[in-house]
Amino acid sequence: MFSKTRKSAADELAEKIWAKRPILKNIIDKFGNLSLAEYYAGFAKPYKTADDHLKREFAGAVFRISRPLFGPAAAAEIQEDVLSHYYALTADHHGPLTHPFFLSSALLAAAGGRGQKNLLVLSTGSISLNNSSHPRGLLYHSQDKLIKLNLVSAKHHMQSVYSTPAFGERELAGLDRETKNLPEHRELDQLKQILQTTAILGQKRFGSQISLLNRQLGKMFFPEQTLPQLAYIELELVAADLILHHHLNSGTLIHQIIFEEEQRKKFYQNFQGIPGSFDKDSGTFLFWFLPKEHPVRVGLRLENNYLISADKKVKIELSADKIKDALSSGELMPNTILSLLLLSAYYGVKALGGFNQTTYLTDAQTVYNKIFLDQPADLPEHTQTLGAEVTALYAQINGRLEPATGLDLILYSNSASWDNFQQTSNTLTLKEALWGNLPLIYPALCPAAERTLRLNAITSADILQAGGFRSKIQPVVKL
Repeated sequence: MFSKTRKSAADELAEKIWAKRPILKNIIDKFGNLSLAEYYAGFAKPYKTADDHLKREFAGAVFRISRPLFGPAAAAEIQEDVLSHYYALTADHHGPLTHPFFLSSALLAAAGGRGQKNLLVLSTGSISLNNSSHPRGLLYHSQDKLIKLNLVSAKHHMQSVYSTPAFGERELAGLDRETKNLPEHRELDQLKQILQTTAILGQKRFGSQISLLNRQLGKMFFPEQTLPQLAYIELELVAADLILHHHLNSGTLIHQIIFEEEQRKKFYQNFQGIPGSFDKDSGTFLFWFLPKEHPVRVGLRLENNYLISADKKVKIELSADKIKDALSSGELMPNTILSLLLLSAYYGVKALGGFNQTTYLTDAQTVYNKIFLDQPADLPEHTQTLGAEVTALYAQINGRLEPATGLDLILYSNSASWDNFQQTSNTLTLKEALWGNLPLIYPALCPAAERTLRLNAITSADILQAGGFRSKIQPVVKL
């Protein structure tokens, strides 16, 4: 695939990443030669790993959250799609759909799921607003620069999306000031009109505004195509709803893990150190605490029958009544590992995750199956599914290729954009699409002390060119 000079460096880069994320290597070994279109179309096939009553419980939670956001008719359609196609994208951060990683995965899945009316995306609401994916605003290329526009004040940057209040007229006035001198300010007016609608400004939470915004953005990317509508819902909201409706007093395994000492102790002993969970210095046990006065999430530790913060100022009894009150008020937010285990291990939903999730959710569910279900320690197959970190949408900027953002598509698309996306997704393989992003994944997985100058110097453009698949990529926009 690579020239002799680049082959050694690129393969070494891949080996470093495979060592950190072995399940990712398994996925590429198994599916890497499929085109992106073939790979993502496979997700839309009817899929069942759960009993019908569990499927109905899960779909009911999605309906209850969707109804006040999208209306009863749309919520009913989303519920039906969930029952028929039992999977969800779980790699995305809950923010405006403009980041290239999330844009490609959402549109590839939508293009592959044309038999559905809706594509369910259970995005991470626990992500901080200062994350590099820029969930507090919008991204697009202007000439030779990447522009970041903000919908939420910088004073909230340490908060999670889940706990952030809605933006209002004041923030939109600030957006006007940010954009008035940009060359694209007139083209951005359509987006501003969406942000100013009563439906969006009438929400109390930023996360709810994002769900509504992304549903509208999904219609604007390729407006001439009939694609499933995007149903972006926070993963943690679904987890909280399921706990409140089905696991407070029912005696289920999830109930036992939260409320009964024997099973809770097993969870505590066996899930330490798994990403998204907790260890002695970081993370949180089962839930994050979100103080009302300044809702920056606070980690909690287990002490007897209580969840307690490190400074001892927060103490929540692990009883059904106390957890019900705290979840209902928004003071508690399920952590990532509890949310994903509830989704994948208990309800059997196929979770299409990113390069990290493919390994840590597989590890977590393997432990779950062994400890709680007394099942063999075989790797669960439906967690080994890559749903992000591949790029099929590129912008050509001054002759070079850059991953396109969602606003790039809206601002600069042309009559060839859809055909170019289709051609790229039909010819570029899953391995090639991931390979081009290895230089971005490498620093995310390997601490600075482990990285080498040689591997740090490799760029995505180097790999695209040296790998021989640059010619397969047709840019969807040109600047």
